[in-house]
Amino acid sequence: MYKQISEKLNIPLSSSQFIVFKYNNYNTSNRKIGTGKFSKINRSDYEIIKKIKNKKNFIS
Repeated sequence: MYKQISEKLNIPLSSSQFIVFKYNNYNTSNRKIGTGKFSKINRSDYEIIKKIKNKKNFIS
């Protein structure tokens, strides 16, 4: 699936990267369709973000 998105959006991906959809509006109850963009993220960065978010004292 990511490969298809990558080709359609003309975003070259390496094996350690993948595409995430970043919302412009981070209020989850108020997300509108189409208010965001596809971005490339490195897998290592994603793991770091996930670890931070998994901490109970993390305030987003």
